[in-house]
Amino acid sequence: MASNKVKFKVSIKELVFEYEGDNERAQVLQGRITETLGSLAAAQADAIDVTPARQLPAAPQVVIPPKRRRRARKSSVNGDGSVSATSDVEAGVEVPSEDKAPRKRRARGTSYRGQVIGLMNEGFFKSKRTGEEVRDELIRRGHNFPLNRINEALLSLTQKQKLSRAVNAHSVWEYENGTTA
Repeated sequence: MASNKVKFKVSIKELVFEYEGDNERAQVLQGRITETLGSLAAAQADAIDVTPARQLPAAPQVVIPPKRRRRARKSSVNGDGSVSATSDVEAGVEVPSEDKAPRKRRARGTSYRGQVIGLMNEGFFKSKRTGEEVRDELIRRGHNFPLNRINEALLSLTQKQKLSRAVNAHSVWEYENGTTA
């Protein structure tokens, strides 16, 4: 005479599975883990004939939504010079924008400062030149900058002692290479 005794034991003290990688592979692995745990529960039900009232529901399949591309957000500079970090919220998880390296700004053309420095490097200021003469030369070369911007660049180069300046007889600043003592 056969006995209807069944003895069954499954012991999982700690089940740990860690993964770091791309999103598609993570979804595949998550599905397989869910299937495996469901198979263990089904095997237990087959072995001990668990009635549906006592059977645990199958683990729901967790689907990880695909990541959406997000646009980089610029950090803002506060009045005190500190930078406030902004963050994007994606799928309920805050992602600090500090993790991304800021993209370099692409030059769209030549600046008035760059053009004045170019003139200086070419020896344009070997003789004394006024701001209007500098503007006229830049216009001749196809760069139409306002006179006040050119004067800013000339003043900046004077403060850095790349150029020197003196007032002429008509009370107009004239710029030339080097410093005068």
